[in-house]
Amino acid sequence: MNVERGLTFERLFNVRDLGGLTTVDGRTVRRGRFFRMDDPTAATPADVDVLRALGVRGVVDLRTDDEVTQRGSAAWDELKVRQVRCSVMNFAPPVENYPRYIEPEFCATEYQRYMDEPEIARALWRGLAELSTEPLAVHCASGRDRTGVVSALVLACLDVEREQIIHDYSISAPGMERLMAYFAEHVPHLVPPTEGHRRSFLATPPECMAAFLEAVDGRWGGVAGYLAEHGLEAEADTLRANLLEN
Repeated sequence: MNVERGLTFERLFNVRDLGGLTTVDGRTVRRGRFFRMDDPTAATPADVDVLRALGVRGVVDLRTDDEVTQRGSAAWDELKVRQVRCSVMNFAPPVENYPRYIEPEFCATEYQRYMDEPEIARALWRGLAELSTEPLAVHCASGRDRTGVVSALVLACLDVEREQIIHDYSISAPGMERLMAYFAEHVPHLVPPTEGHRRSFLATPPECMAAFLEAVDGRWGGVAGYLAEHGLEAEADTLRANLLEN
């Protein structure tokens, strides 16, 4: 069971409904409409049944082309959902940098790289807006960095209180522990090779998300400024209309 808004699965480990979070003007993110998760490639038939029961009809897949080729998308194919593939990480972080994903300043810099390609940004936000008419899910591989950043940006677009955005990022740690245990038992070659990498893989310090959002403020004047720079105000309006309730 995932903590706080978490959902029970057998082989998905970092899943939650972002519904129930509140905005600065008192509105609420609609429950059952926006989910974040890890890669459902290993989903069991029971897991697929849960996804079906949740009514997920669209998915934004943030994995790289190589990840999709290696692992496929069997769960989504079986459910016949609309899929938007949008890799926000078209670079390979050096292995020696892996342990640094618990350092706030490092994360603030690295996470901005997910936002730097205008064409990718437009494809991502247009996909999110298009799929938001029905329950949608966002995922990468582990559901931590890429999914955490995109989820945070969407929540900031919705004007969710910043403390709640930061807190949501931070509660992925238990899911990462479950994912690591699954790797160790079933796919040991995916276990991070060094102690520093394992430590960073398991941790989601709130300070990292706080530093990233502050960097977005400093660079663009906030997520609204970023979206305006890329001509995505209409997509932002669509997301607010579809994902918020009074």
